[in-house]
Amino acid sequence: MEKTANQRFMEVKQMLNINNSNLAKELQVSHTAIKNIVDGNTGVSVNIAKRLKEAFNISSDWLLDGIGEMYLQQPIKSMEETVNERIKRLMDYKKMNKSSFAKEIKISPQTLQNIVEGRQNNPSFEVISKIVNRFDDINPKWLILGKGEKFINKETLKEKEEGLTYRDIIIELRGYLKGVLSNDVWAKVEPNFPKFKVYSSISGVSS
Repeated sequence: MEKTANQRFMEVKQMLNINNSNLAKELQVSHTAIKNIVDGNTGVSVNIAKRLKEAFNISSDWLLDGIGEMYLQQPIKSMEETVNERIKRLMDYKKMNKSSFAKEIKISPQTLQNIVEGRQNNPSFEVISKIVNRFDDINPKWLILGKGEKFINKETLKEKEEGLTYRDIIIELRGYLKGVLSNDVWAKVEPNFPKFKVYSSISGVSS
């Protein structure tokens, strides 16, 4: 089943590990505009696609029509250092070798080796998402575009932690995958998710 623009928008949001409020600030749009896309009330507009392109180097063709890759080629302003090189810098800063870093973000050592040695350009959504979620002090904009500070300041990190918890990420990702995967594939994937009790905001009864 072909994904919709809204589903691709959710991929970007999950990859950035960012809540609605902070994404709205980054794109300089209203919180309501982002929430409406997330809730499926509106589609992804050309304006939103343009702002994501400017802020995070996301391809408008990919976002709106599913054509090509999520990322554009490295932007001119950050050509002196690629995403791959920033991942290598992060490894050096954390004092981790390829084996330990791959284990930490739960990817294969071979995949990481292909990235840091430049054999794989523009690391996948899955790899970026795992890095951002594992090292939540890393600024996604720096990692993807080379813009801003490498680390998120304490105030921003606090907003991030308050706005989007690990539980929120897992529940959101679970719902997304259940909607796009076939029943057979979902039956194999579902057991890998952590189990959370979901409480009704009306009755307070868990399910």
